[in-house]
Amino acid sequence: MPAPTNNDGPLYAGDPWHSAASSVLSDIRYLDSALDITAIKGIVNQKRYQPYKPLEIVVAKTGFQPTQNHKIATAEKIGTGLVAYTYMFWVKPQGTVDQYSNLIHKGETDNERSPAIWFYPGTTQLHIRSATRDSWNDGCDPQQQLPMNQWTHVAVVHRHGRLEVFYNGKSKCGEYKNQPLSNDGHLYASNRFYPAAKCVMADLRVFRGAVDLQVIDKAIADNRKPAF
Repeated sequence: MPAPTNNDGPLYAGDPWHSAASSVLSDIRYLDSALDITAIKGIVNQKRYQPYKPLEIVVAKTGFQPTQNHKIATAEKIGTGLVAYTYMFWVKPQGTVDQYSNLIHKGETDNERSPAIWFYPGTTQLHIRSATRDSWNDGCDPQQQLPMNQWTHVAVVHRHGRLEVFYNGKSKCGEYKNQPLSNDGHLYASNRFYPAAKCVMADLRVFRGAVDLQVIDKAIADNRKPAF
């Protein structure tokens, strides 16, 4: 083969033109020369690989009530350009609103939703939207309503290929979805476009990546009775 050509572009994981691969990468290295088989085996034998662990960000440990246009975390703290993310929190409904009422929203406009979560009008059924490359209004809504004046643990996990919602560690809604479409907006509880939901929230955590059920179960065990 002819010699490779070079360019002045940045290195991506994944690129701007295709969907990201459903995979985890580790120990990426660049060398400005070719390696022989002995050198490659030497790198493999170093066993540098560590199991992937999404970075956890605790946004609000103690209880709070959503209020309209209340910024609770900056875009820099949450992270931007994420190809997978997880949001989990405890919520206790205390009433209903006759229109969509917002719990949390990451984004600066109504159609930037990564994610955005409401109660349906007049109910405690969650309306969960997580923008993808297919639609800014993609999502997954469990059918049941949350019990009034009782704590429920909610986890929203969006990885490439699947969006899944868990109530108290049990999967309630899971659908094939393209990778999430991240944005540079701040995280609000709630946003300025809808009235705030009548509820109390606690132990709001964000993960820069998709977590498994063991992480969700541990978060539930850590705080089964939020203090508020």
